[in-house]
Amino acid sequence: MLHQYPESRIANGGNIRAVTLGIGLMVLLLVAVTRNQPGAVMTGVDENVSALELTDETNEVLGKTVTMRGKIAEKVGNNAFTLRDDQLLDGQKILAINASNQPFELPADSEIEVQVMGEVRNFHRADIEREFNLDLQSDQSNYREYENKTAIIGQSLTLAPDPAEITENPSQFYNQPLAIRGKVSKIISSNVFMIDDEEVVGDRDLLVVSPVSPTLNEGDKVVVNGKLRPFVAAEFQRDYDLTWDLDLQRQLETNYFDRPTLIAESSFPSVE
Repeated sequence: MLHQYPESRIANGGNIRAVTLGIGLMVLLLVAVTRNQPGAVMTGVDENVSALELTDETNEVLGKTVTMRGKIAEKVGNNAFTLRDDQLLDGQKILAINASNQPFELPADSEIEVQVMGEVRNFHRADIEREFNLDLQSDQSNYREYENKTAIIGQSLTLAPDPAEITENPSQFYNQPLAIRGKVSKIISSNVFMIDDEEVVGDRDLLVVSPVSPTLNEGDKVVVNGKLRPFVAAEFQRDYDLTWDLDLQRQLETNYFDRPTLIAESSFPSVE
C-alpha cells in the first residue's frame, strides 16, 4: 500500500549539470547537459511532451534526460514519490526515483510543485537498485504497481513554487535551491528584474538578482534557478560583485530592503 502524501523526507538529491522546464507535468528534452555559469541563460531545449505522451509514447523519450514539474501525489518509499498533473482527468501519475545521493524534503504544502530532472526509464526495481546503488528492498511492495511502467530517475530534485507562494510565505524557502517559473514583469537594471505569476492578481512579484546579466525583455516567460535570500544591498554587493552604482544601490535598498529575493544561478525560456 502506498503512503499518502505528505510524508516529508525523500533520501538522496543531486549534483546535476542541466535543467529544463515543464508545465504541470510538461517535459522538455535536454540536448545539452552542461551547467552554465551562475546567472547565465540556458539553451538546448529540443521538444516538449505531456505527461500523457510520456506514458503512452514511452519509446519516444526512453533514455532521454528530461525535466518534469508537478505536485506530489504520494510518497512511495524513502527514495520515491509520484507526481500528478491536475490537468489530466484520468489521474495520471509518474513515478520519480531520487537517485541523486542527496536528501530531498517534500514540501509540506501539497500544492507546491517540485522539479525533477533525470532519465526516463522503464521501471524495474532490481535494475534501478543495482545501477544507481539504491536500496528499495524495505519498500519493495510499494513498487509492484509501477514495475515495467515509465519512471524518471531523478538526478536533481528542486522545489518549484510559484512567485506568489514565495512572497506570501518566504521563510519556508530561504537558503535552499528553487526553480521558479514566471513572466518578467519589470526590468530594474541589467541584473535586477521581477517575475510574476500570470495566474495570480496582485502585488506578489518576486525580485530576482542575477550576478551574470541575462538577456531578457519584459513579458518573457522564464524559469530561474537559484536560492532565496532577504534583500540586503550591501551583502549582495559583497557576495556577488554586482558593481551597482551608488544611486541604484540606494534605490534598491529603499524599495526592496528585506524583501525575499531570488539569487539567480541560471535561467532559461519557459516554453508552454
